[in-house]
Amino acid sequence: MQILPAVGDIKLFSGLAASRGRLAVAALVLIALSIGYGRLVGGWVETTSTSVISNLFLITFQFFFVLAAAWVCAMLAGSILFGDEWRRRSLLGEKRNVVDETEVLIDQYRDNSLAFYGLVFLMIAMNYGVVVGACDNYIKRYGESGYFRTLMRSYSADDRIRGIRGAVSPVRGADHANAEIRDQIAGLLTDTTPEVQAWAAWGAGHMNLAAARPALMTLLETGDDPTRKEAAIALGRINDRVSDRRLAELVVPTFGNDEVMEGLLVGIGFSGVVEAAPQITTMFGLLSEDLEELALWALARSEATCVHDVVMQRLDADDIDIVCAAADAMKYLATTEDEAELRRRFRELDEDIVCEEVKWRGRRYSRRNPVTGTVIVQYERLREKYLDAVFNIAGNNLQAWLARIYEDTEEIPQLRNHANDLLTELRRTPSRVPRRPGSCGEIE
Repeated sequence: MQILPAVGDIKLFSGLAASRGRLAVAALVLIALSIGYGRLVGGWVETTSTSVISNLFLITFQFFFVLAAAWVCAMLAGSILFGDEWRRRSLLGEKRNVVDETEVLIDQYRDNSLAFYGLVFLMIAMNYGVVVGACDNYIKRYGESGYFRTLMRSYSADDRIRGIRGAVSPVRGADHANAEIRDQIAGLLTDTTPEVQAWAAWGAGHMNLAAARPALMTLLETGDDPTRKEAAIALGRINDRVSDRRLAELVVPTFGNDEVMEGLLVGIGFSGVVEAAPQITTMFGLLSEDLEELALWALARSEATCVHDVVMQRLDADDIDIVCAAADAMKYLATTEDEAELRRRFRELDEDIVCEEVKWRGRRYSRRNPVTGTVIVQYERLREKYLDAVFNIAGNNLQAWLARIYEDTEEIPQLRNHANDLLTELRRTPSRVPRRPGSCGEIE
């Protein structure tokens, strides 16, 4: 059974096999055309094209050039390796005059078809390598970034959004250092479609595009609410002094606009703007539960010990979720002035209250891959939070206090173990400076 057709049966480009010289010229011409085509297409799909479908056809046609050049190169190589008679018989189809039937049977296996196909595969690899080298490997670069850049140039807003999400997504191994992608996302901040602007702001934040700060500042002031929210978050991620100050200034004027307020609080949390702390605390009790949890998290991230007393009061809130968020914040805000009260709360809290984990989740990289999210409130017992807050103050007689908790056989095992872990940590770093109230500074 014959698996592969004999070379002489294919007759592909057989007209070029009249001489080795003609084959050599044809091979050089096809290689040159393949390289020229690759350079033209590479430049087009990377900088100009707005259609992924057309790019697919153009790149596919590149492979036809490679295959054609490889076949002719294999014909030339075969004519050299297998001899001129093989060229005439297998490529030109000339018949050999034989009389002996046995010789006729053997002659069927002298066309070197299997070896020729090996040459074809070798030439395919070589020609593809030539295209890769001469055209700066545009096919690979298109798969890594060109595809997303084409989407971001599309006339369709949905495609532009897909391009932004794909270019930023770590799931797809995005290269956040790619200068072309960074510039393109920054350019989309001035897109005519507000939703594209919002996604571009989201992308600018994740890629830490410091050069995009002026455009983000403009969107923060003039965009619609979803865009202003994403601009605030992006500016917080970029963490520039000028934009940080503006985030702090907008806290009070934005009260009542929950969507933009969410963005401001998340941005302040990412940047750690301590100057925003006094403005944030004026809204305690007036914000929704979700926003107040974000506000407490933002204060914790900024380590604004200047408002420790106000946050301490939220431990008496009626909503246990707010209490948990405030206790989490006190891990980073509590000072020596709060130590006695926190120890008392730890000692006198009879109810075994467990705080549920709370996460903030922003926009997603894709519809199928959920965002891990940022933990706003940790899952643990409320008394564990008090325990950590006291430990972080680094006050007096801390080691003895923790030892008593660990040795108390009536205490909850998890708390005893936690106290023991803190004792171990304390022995590693015995010289710690007690935390005292700091200054919030002023918004210049």
